[in-house]
Amino acid sequence: MQRGPIKKALSAAKTAADQRAGSRAAYSAFEGADAQISPEAMDRLRSAVAQRIDDAGAPKIPGPLGKSPKAGRQINQTLAAMNDEVQAAAAAGQGPAVPLKALEDVRKQAGKLGREVDNIGRPTQGAFTAKQAVDEIDQFIDGLQTADVPVGDANAATAALKKARELWRSSMKTQMLENASDEADNYLSGTAGGLRNQVKSLLRRNKKTKMFSPKEEEALRRVIGNTALGRSVRLLGDGLGAKMATLGGGATGGIAGAAIGRGASELASNIGDSMAERNMEIAKALISQGALQSLPEMPTATRDLIEQLTRRAGVALSQ
Repeated sequence: MQRGPIKKALSAAKTAADQRAGSRAAYSAFEGADAQISPEAMDRLRSAVAQRIDDAGAPKIPGPLGKSPKAGRQINQTLAAMNDEVQAAAAAGQGPAVPLKALEDVRKQAGKLGREVDNIGRPTQGAFTAKQAVDEIDQFIDGLQTADVPVGDANAATAALKKARELWRSSMKTQMLENASDEADNYLSGTAGGLRNQVKSLLRRNKKTKMFSPKEEEALRRVIGNTALGRSVRLLGDGLGAKMATLGGGATGGIAGAAIGRGASELASNIGDSMAERNMEIAKALISQGALQSLPEMPTATRDLIEQLTRRAGVALSQ
């Protein structure tokens, strides 16, 4: 069931550089749409962001201790200044509009503030409020109506912006996987062992960064053999499994039996290495194409049956 979608993803896989180029092209289309929002829409956004930050900020008490965190204040001040300008222009009878690109620039800066952490790696309170602002701006842009955009093509602009963001985020993931593959080549234990170590490191970091989704994490776990088949192959091919296969073969067939048992273990080890490299290529392709959401999944009962059968096969090879 998965063979077709995987084959399609592998043939259509793009490098991180390709995705970055696509993102830049989509962003140029976003700018070219020249969408501008009305004064009423700008005032609505400023109020919504201010309320969201206020709700998520410090306790509402008088004095310095009651002030919003720095990141929240900066975002509020920027949006307030933009709103003052457009309202003043509207009052003077001028062409009042705020370029949608200007709001995207605010979002980018708020996103940077949202990634701030303290000395022990935890998000700061200011980072938390900045993320609230980013979320509110995203909801605002997604919900724009025709009346909110008196100048330019709102549909074309928002579609291009969404595509640019998706490609850029995908390029970051793909670049991390490409770096992991490159680093794996430098391991003395071999490329497959290096891949497993690199992927384990990515998964540990992902607990904080949340860069990869749960389904993407599962695809990466296949690289380190965290599947029914992978666990069974590793069981026979690792150090303990090799000893068991050799001793089991020797107990039943003497020297020749031990050699056969050892050969079976080495074969399993080679299969495990090949599986790791192949699974890494599949993971990169599926993640870069965003194809994991529609990929059929194996039922749990089937996974358990495969693991039982491969374990029995491993025992049989050692006897």
